[in-house]
Amino acid sequence: MFYTTTNTKAVRRDTFAVGSPLNALIDIIISNKENKSPLDRIAAACDKHNSFLSCIRKCQHSIARQIIADGQQAMNAICQSFRIDKEFQNFVLPCLVRNGPRIGKSCQLHWSLMESDVYETISQRQFLYNGYDPSEIDKNEENDGFQRLCRAMNSYADCHLKAIAKLCHRRTIPFFVRFNAKISA
Repeated sequence: MFYTTTNTKAVRRDTFAVGSPLNALIDIIISNKENKSPLDRIAAACDKHNSFLSCIRKCQHSIARQIIADGQQAMNAICQSFRIDKEFQNFVLPCLVRNGPRIGKSCQLHWSLMESDVYETISQRQFLYNGYDPSEIDKNEENDGFQRLCRAMNSYADCHLKAIAKLCHRRTIPFFVRFNAKISA
């Protein structure tokens, strides 16, 4: 779900908003609702994440369980880095504390284009499958949407890497390269 504002009233839309794992990490780090340090906020987020993973493991093996578990790659990477990677604590976190909003804003255009491609691809799939026999659907048309989406995702990831390279210490780059590889797999 996401919210939009019209005439100063928040209006609930029954849809979804695409979320970026890097923006989620930045939000955790710079959010200051509880007056905690960035390290404490990440520790709390990782504790919640580990509880969620424990809960998922209790579920019966199914495709849905696997999809949910696979969707946790970004937080898995963040929490693993937080626990064992000194470069993460010494270089990545301080950089994101200082520059997180600038990094997020620097790629807004790429984000908008990617989000548009997500909606377009989903809409196209719904249109193609509504009332049609799946064997009659042109697979090239369907694949074009996914190829556009993959290009947009890569462009967005590249934009973040360039912004990070410009604003952060060079020792942060390996973390973000690994992070992008894990969440894109």
